[in-house]
Amino acid sequence: MAAHSEASSDSSARGGASLRRRRRPIPYHQLPFNYAPAKYCDCGEMMPQWISWSDDNTCRRYHNCRIRSIEGGVWCGRFSWVDGEMPKYQRDLIKDLRDAVWEKTEEIERLEAELLHVRQKNKNEETVEKMQASDIYIYREKLQMQANELEQLKKQGDGEGNFFMI
Repeated sequence: MAAHSEASSDSSARGGASLRRRRRPIPYHQLPFNYAPAKYCDCGEMMPQWISWSDDNTCRRYHNCRIRSIEGGVWCGRFSWVDGEMPKYQRDLIKDLRDAVWEKTEEIERLEAELLHVRQKNKNEETVEKMQASDIYIYREKLQMQANELEQLKKQGDGEGNFFMI
């Protein structure tokens, strides 16, 4: 059984200027073929039910055979619409809603990436602060050791802290 990706689709921008890879707002087919009544191809296989997200057939369900013929490696090609065409104002409304979902999804992805960057930056800053605190502790310990050595030297002198008398 062939696996079908639900992650992206081709959709032309209004005016047909460019193609962009986008996620569909809802899954574009029902798995595992959980729709009724079942639709079978001439080749005997059950056909999955898909949802079109093209501008011309937005949100329109259809069946398409997923089997390749053994000879020649071409798709069987059986195709049929489940839903009739919807009025233009409904198609336009659904396209606008689809586009709004895509815009919000892109914004969420952008904000999540920004949040990840900020968290990484904060983690790096925390690491630097910990290293600096560790360095300060080490220097403080060294200074304390030098102060103790100096005290020892003072005690070894004349008892009053004078090391040499000239």
